[in-house]
Amino acid sequence: MTVYNGFDLTQKIPGSTLFFLGIICIIAIALPVFLFQFIRKKFLGNWQPLIFGAINYILVEVMVCNLILFGIINIPGVVNFVDNHKLFYIFFIILVAAVVNEIGRYLLLNMSLKRKNGFGNVLVFAVGVAGARSILITASQSFQSAVLGISINHAGLPSLVEELGENADQFLQSIQPLLENSFFIYLLTSFDVIVSFFFHIALSVLIFIAIKRTDKKWLIGLSILIRFLYELPIQLHSYGLLIKNFYLAEGIVIFITLMVCYLAWKFTLQFLSEELEEIQRKKEDPSFPKYGTSLKNLSKEKKSPIGSIRNNANIMADKKHTEN
Repeated sequence: MTVYNGFDLTQKIPGSTLFFLGIICIIAIALPVFLFQFIRKKFLGNWQPLIFGAINYILVEVMVCNLILFGIINIPGVVNFVDNHKLFYIFFIILVAAVVNEIGRYLLLNMSLKRKNGFGNVLVFAVGVAGARSILITASQSFQSAVLGISINHAGLPSLVEELGENADQFLQSIQPLLENSFFIYLLTSFDVIVSFFFHIALSVLIFIAIKRTDKKWLIGLSILIRFLYELPIQLHSYGLLIKNFYLAEGIVIFITLMVCYLAWKFTLQFLSEELEEIQRKKEDPSFPKYGTSLKNLSKEKKSPIGSIRNNANIMADKKHTEN
């Protein structure tokens, strides 16, 4: 059997697709690890905010946000309303999600900073948010797709269709993107992972300024608006409304990310100069030894007047010998 309901079963998943799925998986796992180590060394961040950031994604963005949206869609009459007013519905759910996500960021970041304050820990928190999404969603899905693609190429579609029986149509429909998508789509997805990290870092910086300065609480509202604009293009494309071109949607997302990163950078220089100076002082202060400095080097740099344990033992031995 080479054709099933008009579907060519001789097709295989392109090698380029499998290659870039592997690249996506590697980037999605390695990037948060690299950024955490970089921030820890460059900005003296701690590991605890990383946990709070991951909790922010899992608890707020996945659980709370989805529960609220699930509750809204189950209100009597909402489904019929959505069918007739899809554009309004998309705007509404994205706005709700933006409010929930950014208020959640404000609360969790505030809790995190009560334990470990400092600009570096804000960046670590953001890596926790984006990293949890990167590993749990992007890496997981790309790995599963790669394994599925390898299985298809190894076993062949005819044998898989025969085994699936009634579920064959649904299966063939689900693998259509793997067969048809250009490798450039997956290359763009790899880039999108990187963009997501910068976006969450920038928004976390804006929220941090709102926490530090009572006269800048309006930045919470600005963060909600930015999050709304960030999520909107992809959702409109998913529903086939207004933005039909995927590359256009991604281009808008990248543009918004660049703008918010520039805004966060300008606000950091304007409002967080003391935090940056404090980081520099700690890095230059000899009382804060650099990571990896050996005890031997420390003893050379700052000798104790008491001396080492071995020297003290020798002194006591000589004293005892003299007394005798």
